[in-house]
Amino acid sequence: MFGVTATETPPRPPGKTDFGQSGGHVSPDLKVPAALADHVDSITAAPGHSYY
Repeated sequence: MFGVTATETPPRPPGKTDFGQSGGHVSPDLKVPAALADHVDSITAAPGHSYY
């Protein structure tokens, strides 16, 4: 839909200061499709979350 391919990120195991991080996906900047430009300000891909 956005013309880019997301890159999969693996989970990170627990470290000394946290309980790890979930896997997920990262992507380059996403462009709002022209058909949605009047209704959408910006689009982002949510990063994985860290466990504390």
